[in-house]
Amino acid sequence: MSITKKLLPLMIVFSLVSCLHVSSEPENVTIYENVITFGASSSDKAYYQKIISDFNKVNPGSKVIFESLDDKLKDPSIGLKSVVESADTSFGYISPEDIKQNYLLDIRPFVQEDRSFQLEDYYPQSFYDFGDNQSDRLYALPVTVSEPIIAANPLIVRDINPNFDPSKNKVTWSDILDMSKSVVKNSSDKKFGIMMGDLGFQAFISMVEDEDKSLLDSPLDLDSPTISNMLAEVSLQSRLGVIWYPRFSHIISDSARIFIPKEISKLVEENNLALWDASYTSTDIAKKVEAYYFAAPQTRFPSYLPTQSGYFISSGTNNPELAWKWLSFLSNQPLPDRYRFELNEVYARRSINEQTHIWKDKPEQFSSILQEALMRAPVHYSTSTDEWLALHDAWEKVLNQDKKPEVALKESQSFLDKKANSVLKSNQDKITVATPIMARTDQKVISFGFNEDLNLMSKFIENFERSHPAIKIDKIPLDFYQGTQAINKFNEAARNLDCFTWPTPPPVQSISSTLDLQALVNADASFDIKDYPGKVIERFKKNNYITGLPFRLQLRGLAYNKVLIPDIEKQHNINFDDFLDRAQKKYPTSFSGKTFGYALTFGQPEDIEFFLNQYHASLSNMTDQGLEPNFHNPKLLQAINEYITFLRNSSPYRTLPGYKGGDMQTDYIGTGQTAFWFTFDARGLASSISSDDNMKPVILPLPLQGNDVSISDIRTSSMVISRTSENPTECWELFKALSKTTSIFEESYFPPRESIAQSIEFRSQVTEDSYNLYESYHSFLTQGNNSSIDLFEDQEFDPYWFYRAVDISLQGGDVSQAFNEAEYLTKNYLSCVRGGKLADVCAMAVDAHYQGIGPIGAR
Repeated sequence: MSITKKLLPLMIVFSLVSCLHVSSEPENVTIYENVITFGASSSDKAYYQKIISDFNKVNPGSKVIFESLDDKLKDPSIGLKSVVESADTSFGYISPEDIKQNYLLDIRPFVQEDRSFQLEDYYPQSFYDFGDNQSDRLYALPVTVSEPIIAANPLIVRDINPNFDPSKNKVTWSDILDMSKSVVKNSSDKKFGIMMGDLGFQAFISMVEDEDKSLLDSPLDLDSPTISNMLAEVSLQSRLGVIWYPRFSHIISDSARIFIPKEISKLVEENNLALWDASYTSTDIAKKVEAYYFAAPQTRFPSYLPTQSGYFISSGTNNPELAWKWLSFLSNQPLPDRYRFELNEVYARRSINEQTHIWKDKPEQFSSILQEALMRAPVHYSTSTDEWLALHDAWEKVLNQDKKPEVALKESQSFLDKKANSVLKSNQDKITVATPIMARTDQKVISFGFNEDLNLMSKFIENFERSHPAIKIDKIPLDFYQGTQAINKFNEAARNLDCFTWPTPPPVQSISSTLDLQALVNADASFDIKDYPGKVIERFKKNNYITGLPFRLQLRGLAYNKVLIPDIEKQHNINFDDFLDRAQKKYPTSFSGKTFGYALTFGQPEDIEFFLNQYHASLSNMTDQGLEPNFHNPKLLQAINEYITFLRNSSPYRTLPGYKGGDMQTDYIGTGQTAFWFTFDARGLASSISSDDNMKPVILPLPLQGNDVSISDIRTSSMVISRTSENPTECWELFKALSKTTSIFEESYFPPRESIAQSIEFRSQVTEDSYNLYESYHSFLTQGNNSSIDLFEDQEFDPYWFYRAVDISLQGGDVSQAFNEAEYLTKNYLSCVRGGKLADVCAMAVDAHYQGIGPIGAR
């Protein structure tokens, strides 16, 4: 979740809102009168539900009910209207237009009358000044606040201009740009001036305002030579390097223009960037160059979309007093643990910052500067959302060199003129909040968590409830986690939910929190557990204990780009040697940009497992204590050497990507630059980004070398019933229905039940290539539990040190020393976790410089 200002935040409001409730009321329902609803994203339901429960306990005469706002807005043109008609109170984003439409309740009177509520606890910068005589009103209680803080490299800045000292003299944008120009002009090597999170938009605004402070005031008129000249100037300065702006090849689509902080970190470390937005590098990187900080100067025109995020009350609520009481209570709560603050972001309430010790993770000088910036009075903005979008769109087109300034501005002015002609009149209709409808008194309500597609799962649950009228499903979307965090979150789900799906089989450390399904299986003659192939169900059986049921199946396949390789015949399965030979060839293209025979998908470099299997190379020996690392055996080292040689000859990699936490990766596949890759997506895709012209993925069975696929080539998600659930029978009915459906399977997955996977219904849903992939695994899947396992199948194994040894070898380091150290550290780590200690504690205990993601868990 993120509720702060982000890089070019163009899609803020509309994904959060919803359409109206159905006004008709079903029979046999409980309708509460002394109640209000609270709306938010369903992904945050578990977090808010606990707060709601606490509020309801201390307010026995009142009741707050959570209302999901997902997928309810069908027409973006109606803005926030559906939200304020769906819930009395909500979390979301509000705009100047929403206020003009009278959608929101002014909460200033409640603030003034409530002596227990301390408005002065908020930083002044927390509140957005919407202008239009709204300064004496208040429409939302913000949750977090941020201000852009600039980091400066003193090795560059003081060498260029010793008098540039923001700690002594107030600096303007003009001062900053002059400094940036001097850096570029006076540097013998290639250095950049300034990088900002808005990629130079604020610099452009400052240039215009330096010429005429009122030029960007509302109503905005873009037919101005000054604005056009400043657009041309900022474009020139970005090309010169005064303002750092990312350069993207034309082969990458707009959706692929992903900003990569790793680029900025590299520029800073190499002393090639003078000034930058401090939130885009780690404090460790900044410390290396002894960076100091100062607040970015304010501008009259907003550099980010003019919206305010926070908790608000619908103008249509019938219980404003209770709504305010709830918001006042809610505003004192910290965010869930999974929320990751930006460096320049803190809680809007100072008291929560003190309770959570948020400042301790920030450098002392940075904290001081940020607190000073947050105490500044908010700027009085008169800008509408449309005006901001119009100017920003023109700026972006010019910076990307798509349009000349006068053309881009003319298009944006045309956009504003059309908006002005079709401007919405102020809403005169009274907003009415839908009456909350609760479950029937004769229904069993089960809490069901999942991280699959919300639309597909919601449709399935709607049909399930229709055919099972005695059961009502409380949908709880879950997030995906990795490593140690995944184990903690699995246990949390098992404590709080009746049942849930999980991306892997239940972690071995968490089996005690799951219900043994053996009794349910034995008592249900309609359910045949033998319909699950042996290799699939074996992961869910632990000493006659069934930890859960397989939910979705993924199979590793070899994918290729038909644009680069048009000559592979249909139905032709290439072998391992053929694959190696083809991947190490050169591939000409019809577009500019380098191509590669092979690349890795995002995430950890799990393709290593496949290569080791082809060379019959094992990572471990079986001992009385379990699998023990054996990274020095000759067959393994030979296989690693072959793998490294292959990467050097076929791929863009000279370092191994993906195995470190927070490691940023470049997409070489979705851009159409890669011939071959391995993927668990049955469609052959490696990412959600692809170019229609340059990327046509085809999936093939694995290119084997005289041996079978391995258990590491299979992934299964799971359905789990919590041991503490009071509704196991109802969960079992849901699981049986889920195990038989094909409606929730996107094309990248297969049903784990053999009868469903081979059904005419499912075969009609997938491509012939996808089904051929399944058929290539069929004989292996139906085998019993007679295959040997390696460390990559051990849930407690953390591959970080092994991957690091491969990385060192790829970079030309001492192979023997790297793998000996990896074996030593992995042995100590496994001994620690098998002794009952937490994985992250053990990782740091054996290696103080550990940067891994955590144990692989079951797959």
